[in-house]
Amino acid sequence: MIPTRFTLIRTICRQITQSPTRTFTSTPRTRSVLPSSSSSSKNEPCDDADADQKARTFLNRLIHGTKEMSLEEILPGPAMANTTHSKMVASGGVIHKFETHQIIPGAREEYEDLVAHYYPIFSDQLGQDGSTFGNFCVQIGKLDTAVHLWEFKGYSGLSSARKFLRAQTEWKEFQRKLGKMLRSRSSDICLPFAFWPVKSPSFKGGVFELRKYQLKPGRLLEWEQNWRRGFECRRQFCEPVGGWFTQLGGLHTVYHLWVYPDLDKRKMSREKAWHVKGWAETVYNTVRLVNHMETNIMEPMQFSKVQ
Repeated sequence: MIPTRFTLIRTICRQITQSPTRTFTSTPRTRSVLPSSSSSSKNEPCDDADADQKARTFLNRLIHGTKEMSLEEILPGPAMANTTHSKMVASGGVIHKFETHQIIPGAREEYEDLVAHYYPIFSDQLGQDGSTFGNFCVQIGKLDTAVHLWEFKGYSGLSSARKFLRAQTEWKEFQRKLGKMLRSRSSDICLPFAFWPVKSPSFKGGVFELRKYQLKPGRLLEWEQNWRRGFECRRQFCEPVGGWFTQLGGLHTVYHLWVYPDLDKRKMSREKAWHVKGWAETVYNTVRLVNHMETNIMEPMQFSKVQ
């Protein structure tokens, strides 16, 4: 749809530029045409570059209203019309899967033993296609919940991994046992933000906070632009693990994963951020983009690569 609208707006801007300069009197239904002293230059046909620029400016103002959130600042030039939001804000190469398990109350110990046995095996078997990044249990928030974070070498790696696992007898056995321990499960396929590299913590024994934001449709670019600044404010006082946005599963969803030595350090780091220029603005600008948000405090499972 965007290329079609862009072409239409470009045509309109060309026609406006090529039309004679006109002014209108305030008398109803009366129009007078006044010659312009520079009509010889204004009536000349505009070149393609001028028409493109006018079309992009008009389109940006129509969509965004203000220059601050225009696509021109994120991706200059005609490529704007043919570029998805994901390409503008994502880092390339890898994708991640958030796999969430709602465990039947009372079955958590048996569940942890099951995944502790099978997940390391599956992760090793996938080779270069993918592996587990972190495995967590929620301690504060949605209790009886486990979150498994997988990393794959793009969509081709994800497809190869799925095909390989489905053919394994061990995978079928695992799925049969797992189904008896869960109330529900879900998964989201995500891309990491370009400004937020995914990395393991520099220390062990911390508590992990997974924040989940359900954005209003179409607001991802604004979120990314504001959090690009806010990220620099927060990282001064705590350790960021990763930031993602969904591509498959629950759409318009953003994940932020942080790690702290303990909950007291979490409280202190969040309070310090309010004294940094730009953080209050980030919060003000992004809270209006969210339909729903939640946070869960998690601990890594014993076999998790991230500790």
